[in-house]
Amino acid sequence: MSATIRNLLKLEIFKNVITLVSKDCDLDKAVTWPYIKQMKELAPWINGGEIVFVMGNNGDDTVDRQISILKEGQEHGVSAFVFLYGSQYIDDIDSELIEYANKIKMPLFKIHYNVKLIDIVKEISNAILQADNMEKLIFNFMNDLLNKNFVSEEHIIKQGYECGIIIDNNCCAMVLNTNFNYENANYDKILTYRNTMNYVLKRIEQIGNQLGFKIISYFRMDKAVCLIFVENSRDIEKISNEINEFLDYFFEYNELAVFVGYSNIHKGVKGCLKAVDEGEKAVKFAEKSDSYKISCNYSDMGFLGLVVNYNTKEELMSYCRDTLGVLIDSDKENNTEYMLTVKVFLENNNNIIASANKLFIHRNTLINRINHIEQLTGRSLKDADVKMEYLCVFKLLEFMSD
Repeated sequence: MSATIRNLLKLEIFKNVITLVSKDCDLDKAVTWPYIKQMKELAPWINGGEIVFVMGNNGDDTVDRQISILKEGQEHGVSAFVFLYGSQYIDDIDSELIEYANKIKMPLFKIHYNVKLIDIVKEISNAILQADNMEKLIFNFMNDLLNKNFVSEEHIIKQGYECGIIIDNNCCAMVLNTNFNYENANYDKILTYRNTMNYVLKRIEQIGNQLGFKIISYFRMDKAVCLIFVENSRDIEKISNEINEFLDYFFEYNELAVFVGYSNIHKGVKGCLKAVDEGEKAVKFAEKSDSYKISCNYSDMGFLGLVVNYNTKEELMSYCRDTLGVLIDSDKENNTEYMLTVKVFLENNNNIIASANKLFIHRNTLINRINHIEQLTGRSLKDADVKMEYLCVFKLLEFMSD
């Protein structure tokens, strides 16, 4: 995981030496590096994500100037500011500056001018490097686990321990898919998409931390997976509600469509892999669903979850063809639209008028078509068992379609 302001607050220097003076601020911003402001302008010397130390020289000793520094920092992605006070430049932190920091949600700290700054910068730098190293260890662990790149379960369990992951604990997999098309995207669009997804996954991890749950994420090309470590299904409901609310808000005005699948709870190496498999099936179901919900729990898939879990795609396709193959072939060869007719007719509870309106045909045309379909299949659409079997086949075909 990346270092955040919230993580840095756990360091002794933030408990004893550096004081947080803004209260209404975003503590979950990632921190890339400490930077001591030495030039009048800030923007040319930063890349974003820095924690910036302001000494008060270079004309930075007035509150108006200090507010402009915070504004410039916010515009260029600074994560936090630390102002040195008790010097000839800054006597103390002005309340107007604190008020502005709260307004823009900027973490604002103060530290006495006499503190040896090089020791502070060194400790923060070490914490960032450790966090970056841990992030690499977690990525390697997830990559090896999901791609089954390990010689034994004991090996991958030990690898998890090394980055603070106890794989024998209860976990749920969350799989996230979007409609992003790599084939039609140039380099800049791909880079923007990757940055967006990395931000989304980090935000999901932060949501977990705020609720008291450990979440580890993995993103590579078209695969985005989170392992959520929980106690029971109520925890999954609690955290999924928060995650879905964030995703709804974040993607509301985004051209990307997002879908999420949640697995049942499992534990152990095989359990984690099964959870990911369930999450992938659930997210695919969410993509195919006619509802406006962006997410699906594997437990909500009902019979479909049971069927797809114990049969291969080839077996399922064979079953679908055995059941409705005669209609599929007729549509392909004669453009008869029998499959659509049956689907609409059953979904409208065998209501002739409603189905005819939906299909934009005359009711007599529909009646003749239904009679012909029943002759071809040798089965009545009034039979409850037939209706259930056909609706199941339609669900399977939707689920398996590319």
